[in-house]
Amino acid sequence: MAPYVNTFLPELEKISQEHASFDLILDTLIILRRLLKTNDPSCMIYYSENYQKIHDIINRGLSHEYAKVVSEALRVAGVFVNVLKSPSGTLDPKYTSVAQPLYASIRAKLQKADIDQEIKQCSIIAMANFLAVCHKNLNDQ
Repeated sequence: MAPYVNTFLPELEKISQEHASFDLILDTLIILRRLLKTNDPSCMIYYSENYQKIHDIINRGLSHEYAKVVSEALRVAGVFVNVLKSPSGTLDPKYTSVAQPLYASIRAKLQKADIDQEIKQCSIIAMANFLAVCHKNLNDQ
């Protein structure tokens, strides 16, 4: 496995829990998004084993008060859905527990009328990615 992944995820998780610096949290999400874009099979295995930690980082970003952080968390969520895919391209059943809450969070951002334009755009893209992979497994509640 790529050695950088083992080192970064625990540190990214620790930084995402801090509320001192918006820039640091934003950078954390950007790094996570870039790491999730890798096609290295060993990295994908690592992500699939640590999907709950990644989900927690994304959730903290989605509930942040700073619009730039929320937008980046939506971008990460849109990429994270690729970790949740089975080889057939649909949602792997073991990830249903994180797919539904992420879908609900993205949907809540998408439904808001008085929201930052960047958040709205990122929520549209994240929702499209989620629907492409998870459409058969999502409840519209």
